Amino acid sequence: MFYRLLKFTVVIFTIAFLSELAHTASPPPIEATSSPFLCQEASATCSCPLLARKISSEHNSRCASIILDNKSSYNVRLVVASLEDGRWVTSDDSGDVDIDCSPRTKRFANDELEVLSSVTSHFLGGIRGYATFHLDDDASTNFTIYWDAPLLGDNSYGITGLPTTKYQVALQNNLDNTVFQVTVRPVSTYSTDWGSIFSVLSLIGI
Repeated sequence: MFYRLLKFTVVIFTIAFLSELAHTASPPPIEATSSPFLCQEASATCSCPLLARKISSEHNSRCASIILDNKSSYNVRLVVASLEDGRWVTSDDSGDVDIDCSPRTKRFANDELEVLSSVTSHFLGGIRGYATFHLDDDASTNFTIYWDAPLLGDNSYGITGLPTTKYQVALQNNLDNTVFQVTVRPVSTYSTDWGSIFSVLSLIGI
């Protein structure tokens, strides 16, 4: 009788431990860091933020760039992007390089990046905008990245719409807070295999 009770107690503690692990093993859904801006390739992802920074420096104005790093395991599509103040950096700004940093409603796959760069459009102006993206997941998730570069003060950024139970969001501010990089990954969780647990219970006679 004592041995049977001991086995039952061990199994109960095991179930409780696995259930707690399933809820706590995931990394924090939102992580915010600040790091140097590293550009290792001649792509729009690297060139657009630097071009926006160059334009703002030449005109003593503001700039803001958004980089979305898609590691969600799904395709992502830009639904809409809009500027309430400011303008997009286009190929007209890049000369012979022909780099376009304006919104493109294309679908980009897992492990691909998308960049949007904006600058001040008028004297004593700022920048305020947002971009909404669609994830091709089972829930057809839409999420929005927004930014604000006022005439005076620091740039501010944010993201809404991603369920933290499904996605981990890493945020990085680079290049003197003129670049906001958003990396979206699926949340890794350990699921409790209740079928296996009940099989063990039956084997030990509980």
